[in-house]
Amino acid sequence: MDYRFAKHKGKEYHVFSESITNPSDCVGDWLAINSEYLILTDSKTMQTLRKHKIQWKFNEENAIVSCVVT
Repeated sequence: MDYRFAKHKGKEYHVFSESITNPSDCVGDWLAINSEYLILTDSKTMQTLRKHKIQWKFNEENAIVSCVVT
């Protein structure tokens, strides 16, 4: 994903999606995931992740590169 961060009301969020590479292509609103990190995701990805424990994986630039879902 080329777009890794987004700002909303002065806060910087990580952007995570399984299928969207350009956030402006997202139909509908981005959803915030309540976690120790500020993360926005699309509704399709949220359906996959909901009701699961998520462990976020970051690279050396502090950008999300994947997540482990259990």
